[in-house]
Amino acid sequence: MAWPKSTSTQWQPGQSGNPSGRPVESNEFKEKCRAFMDEAGWKRLEATAKGKGRHCFEALELIAAYGLGRPIAKQELSGRDGGPIAYVDMSRFTDAELAGLVDLGKRARALIEAEKSGKS
Repeated sequence: MAWPKSTSTQWQPGQSGNPSGRPVESNEFKEKCRAFMDEAGWKRLEATAKGKGRHCFEALELIAAYGLGRPIAKQELSGRDGGPIAYVDMSRFTDAELAGLVDLGKRARALIEAEKSGKS
């Protein structure tokens, strides 16, 4: 089965998918989080990190993330043994071969789910 090519896009060129922009409430929340993370906020963060109580730490982590931004997480992707990622041109497969791959994936998923639930 060949996938039909889309002749139109959801938005026209130059048209925003979010014409109103970010909601004002989220900007206000971000500003309040920044204000909270002043000198007193950092002291609260230090006290929480030294103390006990996971819920307090999670709340401060959320406030710090919204107020200051989360650290950028870098993730390197590579193929087998650190080599390049293998690319497979799926357009060369027949419909029957693709259906077989889909079926194989479904059976593999069923086996994994059965193993997780202890029904293997």
